Amino acid sequence: MPYSHADIAHHFASLNQPKLNQGDDRAQYLATWRLWRWWASDHKDSRLAFLPADTRLPDHTIWVHNSIVSALEACVTGEGKERKCRPAFLLMQIGPVQEYIAQARRTLDLWSGSYLLSYLIGCGLRHIALHFGPDNVIFPNLCGQPIFDLLLQDEVWTKARVQLPSSGSDATLWDSFGYDTDYGRRRLLTPSLPNRFLAVLPADKADATARDVVKSIRDTHHDIAGKVWEWASQQLKTAHCWTEDNRRRFDAQNARFLDIAWQTVVWPDSPDSAFERTELLPEARKHQGNDGPRAGLFTILEMARRMPHDHRDVRNFDCEKYESGTRNAQGRDISGWKDRSKLEPDAKLDNPGAAWSALYQLTQWQLDAVRQTRAWKAWASGGWAVGRDHNKDSLNGKEEALLDLEGPQWPEDRVRELNFESKIPNLFKAGELLGASSLIKRLWPTAWLQEKHPFQSNDWRMPDTRHIADGQPFAISVQDETFDADDNLKADGDMQKYFTVLALDGDEMGKWISGLHPNMPTLQQQLSDYIDPDDGQRKGAKKYFEDYGLKDLLAHKRPLSPSFHLQFSEMLANFGNCCVRRIVEAHDGRLIYSGGDDVLALLPAHTAIACAHNLRAAFRGENNPLNQLKGAWRFRGGAWQREEVQLFGCQQSGFIRLNPEAPALEGEPKKFDLMVPGPAADCSVGIAIAHFKSPLQDVVRAAQAAEKRAKRELGRSAVAVTLMKRSGETIHWGCQWDSGGLDVYDAIITALSDGAVSAKFPHRVVELLDGYLTETSPLAAGSLEPMPDFPAVEIVLREFLHTMDRQGVKKNAQSFTDLARLLGKTDDKTDARTISGYLNHARHRVAILSAKKLFEKLEPLFPDKRNIPDWLARLERLGEAKVEPEKDRWVEFHDLLEKAKQAVPENLIKNAILCDLGASV
Repeated sequence: MPYSHADIAHHFASLNQPKLNQGDDRAQYLATWRLWRWWASDHKDSRLAFLPADTRLPDHTIWVHNSIVSALEACVTGEGKERKCRPAFLLMQIGPVQEYIAQARRTLDLWSGSYLLSYLIGCGLRHIALHFGPDNVIFPNLCGQPIFDLLLQDEVWTKARVQLPSSGSDATLWDSFGYDTDYGRRRLLTPSLPNRFLAVLPADKADATARDVVKSIRDTHHDIAGKVWEWASQQLKTAHCWTEDNRRRFDAQNARFLDIAWQTVVWPDSPDSAFERTELLPEARKHQGNDGPRAGLFTILEMARRMPHDHRDVRNFDCEKYESGTRNAQGRDISGWKDRSKLEPDAKLDNPGAAWSALYQLTQWQLDAVRQTRAWKAWASGGWAVGRDHNKDSLNGKEEALLDLEGPQWPEDRVRELNFESKIPNLFKAGELLGASSLIKRLWPTAWLQEKHPFQSNDWRMPDTRHIADGQPFAISVQDETFDADDNLKADGDMQKYFTVLALDGDEMGKWISGLHPNMPTLQQQLSDYIDPDDGQRKGAKKYFEDYGLKDLLAHKRPLSPSFHLQFSEMLANFGNCCVRRIVEAHDGRLIYSGGDDVLALLPAHTAIACAHNLRAAFRGENNPLNQLKGAWRFRGGAWQREEVQLFGCQQSGFIRLNPEAPALEGEPKKFDLMVPGPAADCSVGIAIAHFKSPLQDVVRAAQAAEKRAKRELGRSAVAVTLMKRSGETIHWGCQWDSGGLDVYDAIITALSDGAVSAKFPHRVVELLDGYLTETSPLAAGSLEPMPDFPAVEIVLREFLHTMDRQGVKKNAQSFTDLARLLGKTDDKTDARTISGYLNHARHRVAILSAKKLFEKLEPLFPDKRNIPDWLARLERLGEAKVEPEKDRWVEFHDLLEKAKQAVPENLIKNAILCDLGASV
């Protein structure tokens, strides 16, 4: 405990509450929710941020515990004996997302589409926060979310004045946030809310609230569309397309645009009822093996069943309540409290919160069903039609174009006049065909954001891909009306010409927030276990389990609780809000979207890998890479300048802290730490590299595909790179973070940069090794597979050494020596940072991928999933396994392959699947 007594901790915390000089009760509540924890931690004692809610299971803070208590209190109905907490889950998702965001001709379109979706979901969350409280939103965590702050600005934050503990000055709550700086405005304009949220609501109001949220989102989108049409019809009159017929088409396209799906699940009265209700979930019957969606609930039910009667907390068990008007010995009214004297020996656990994990997965399962069976809306009706009026939007290919800038009547000069008329340089380009969704994406920042919120048009100016490639993330080329990003410029010869789209996504986040992840901590890792300094005796919750017949449950996964879920949401928000922008800009990039574990950014090609590496370090809370990172962009003297300021001052693994000199908002962690997902979690990154004249939407889609490849083909915890050469050739590469592949890459790049090897070196290596790649095996085509009497790794090392000898230029250079050192032997240790270690790691990954592919082909032969053979179950597990130094995955795969050959009957399916493997396998 940071303090010797809870009253002392409460005293220190209360001294630092925001003191409102004026404001209503709602403003007081929201100010306390938004600022109390951070100001107490920042201005008084950093330990206040991590006061544990329960010392027996200290894996979440009292702040998180208070939040979930506040959320559940809003779900209480009735009085006295009838008083009861009746919650329900609401899970909602809006779309389209990736497809809509990728439909972008220029970088501003990319940002605008992302921000629109975040803004709309924020309007829905605002409705829940103002009617029930922000704590009722479990994911995403709303505390400190800039878009959420923006949406409450006029209604709450500017209507209350607060005395700042740090200075004693008087200011509005909005002023205290610090959004009036250039860094603050960038935070406000960062899309940071995901397209999906989870809320806890009163059961009797859940469905109605869901409909109200949908209405709020749709009404906001309708109002934005109306403002866009109004603005365009006034400012772009010479386009002559703002007719009544086109308005009807515009409205019809907008009505089809949003796809909103939601699902509510009312909590049953007891955990036992929840256990029965979730029995149809996939793999629900695996609970006794500490696996499946009901494993956590089963563990809790077992604890309750086996706990000694006199140790049970009556509040959590079914028991009679005191009559109305009953008072205890101290005179306190205890009407409706449970009477412990009437607790039966066989009383059942009646706290439905124990079923949180199983009920959440039921909600998610049902939402997936809703999304798969949603009504289909046609994009066209009334039969086929031809003519210019029916040309499709050039970005999405679905909507009929409203603004047609194609053809001889729209030469470049006339388009420039249209842009001049709009007072927005380079707004349109000749040849564009834009429907409703593309027009809104292009115009809503000016027509809506600038009118409704304290922004100016320069706040969302974006660099073009030419400046991104050259490491100028805040160049505002659009201020020059004659500038065309597609023109050839004299300066191009002196600049970098390739840019990157980076897409990051957390690995298996669904399993983490469902309590199913294999790295989910066990109870024995989380329960308190300590030596009492007063009597020298071992004490704590772990010892209790050992002493009272619960020792076998210590190996079970820690059941996902409401507080644990909310704590994880907070970790994701900390990463997205406090780390991502700083890291991207330190690598001279521009952040497009950062919503928890999901990131989209634009970077120069030469900084992309380093940026990906540091983003992963922040996600996992790795101190060393972050504390070495420097570089922040600030607006100074009328221009954007890069300053070599240190950004992070992290002190503990799994946590992040900012350097005191780094730009930051009030309440950001300069004097205290913030939790991030930590070293047990991981993420994967997709990188697409292309020439700055490449179509932006193609590069975005390539990055999204690379991110999926990193997860599906490389086994997660990986980075996948797609190089789209201007010649038309596309090259794919990737590796897992800890495979040693990035060490090999860094050594080769450094040697090339120093001139230690010739520019032909990597091409020659690929040329020599290409002949060894297999092309016949359907399971692992295009890989370097081990074969009898064929030492693949040894051959690669010799070819690599031969190429170094022939292509070496400065053989005395340190970078050449470092590259040669990578040729060292590792005795098949896959974690060694050498070429041999990397190749062995890749060999095991091929075996795992082969096992996964083989399982997918053989599984249909065994329709009874409850009685699949042991070798097939092991094949499935191998397909999901990780590379581990002590396990030879290739030998494991070969053994299972032989068992498969013996077990599968001699028939056409066997021949089609197994015989094609050939001698190479």
